[in-house]
Amino acid sequence: MIETTLALSLAFGALNAPLANMAQLKTQSQVPPAPAPSPTAPADAWKKILDTVKRDGREGTADGFSNQTLTGRTGDLWSVAADHGVVVSYFTGANGVSKVLAVEFTLSIFTSTAGTLRSDDWTIITRSSGKINSVIFNQRVKAPGDDLSASAPVLVDPADPKVKAIFDEMLQYWSTR
Repeated sequence: MIETTLALSLAFGALNAPLANMAQLKTQSQVPPAPAPSPTAPADAWKKILDTVKRDGREGTADGFSNQTLTGRTGDLWSVAADHGVVVSYFTGANGVSKVLAVEFTLSIFTSTAGTLRSDDWTIITRSSGKINSVIFNQRVKAPGDDLSASAPVLVDPADPKVKAIFDEMLQYWSTR
């Protein structure tokens, strides 16, 4: 009888062991995983882009800072087209040396299907190093006979794989000009 009781105790103990382990895990503090890093432009592409904007950009000012702007278009608006933009914001110190503060990339991808024009609009703002700081997305649709409808702008996680693909497209466009 003692052997049977011992055997049953061991069997029930073995069955409860996973539950005890789970309870212990739940009481231990869990460290959240580190956020995925934001994409950063490769150094060679980044230098080409800044040089291109410095060479060809249209100068202006906004919010007390200087900027240089470039725009371009690819494709055919009646099928698929893309409007690209880049704005480099900088300040010039008392010594006359300019320092990049941030770079804003825009990409509007237009698709036209059966008279309906859709625009996926991306804005990616980077630090002076080329590392993504923030990403904004919105979409606009113009159907025949309807008013233009637009989604509210949405902040997108820079670690989202779609952001990397869009950023790579922007970098490719501007570094090969």
